[in-house]
Amino acid sequence: MTKYKKPSATVLIYGEISEKIIDRLRGFLRVHGSRGLRVILVNSSSLKAFEYLREMLLDNSSFTLEIYTTSSDLVEKLYSSSKLGEVVAVLASNPDATKLVPISLSDKVIVI
Repeated sequence: MTKYKKPSATVLIYGEISEKIIDRLRGFLRVHGSRGLRVILVNSSSLKAFEYLREMLLDNSSFTLEIYTTSSDLVEKLYSSSKLGEVVAVLASNPDATKLVPISLSDKVIVI
């Protein structure tokens, strides 16, 4: 049985989750999975997101994967207080979703 590791890497997802975003997440899991990965869904439909993430969760049991849903206002507060850890990427499903990303994270945005 694996032990819980507090994730040190965070990926923020703005907008709706798609298969392309899941593919990118798999890439981040390969790179950061051994340290644990925190996925934060911002203004997303969590039910649909969990459908997409279900297979990935079942296939990967050797690392810690935390999933949260939140609003964009709370992300700004969490980031400024350093409670998110290292934000390795901000994935957005469309260019409009990037308007909600805090300016301090704009260099990490990937529109898919």
